[in-house]
Amino acid sequence: MLGKGNWLGEQVLSEEWVEFATTPVTAAPMGEYGAQWWLNAGKSNNPDDKIFSKLPNDAFYAGGFEGQWILVIPSKDLVIVRLGFTPKGEFSMNDFASNVIDLLP
Repeated sequence: MLGKGNWLGEQVLSEEWVEFATTPVTAAPMGEYGAQWWLNAGKSNNPDDKIFSKLPNDAFYAGGFEGQWILVIPSKDLVIVRLGFTPKGEFSMNDFASNVIDLLP
């Protein structure tokens, strides 16, 4: 998903599918859902009003049970995979990913 469907020079997903999956559906008022991916696009009239206030608007993620995440941030060329077990509300992906971004060159 980070490479728009391309892995090591081979197109394994079509670029059109990746674009479709990461484009907010009209029923998502905060631009928070595409096709099987949660998005951080923000409201169409206010992109700063978004789920993860500290992360870029192009971030998107798959969220799993008890704190499992796959977070993709194309503008930072970054994928964060978290397989930890954390009861709801005890882990902030917003803060964690923001701290990771701060460590990047």
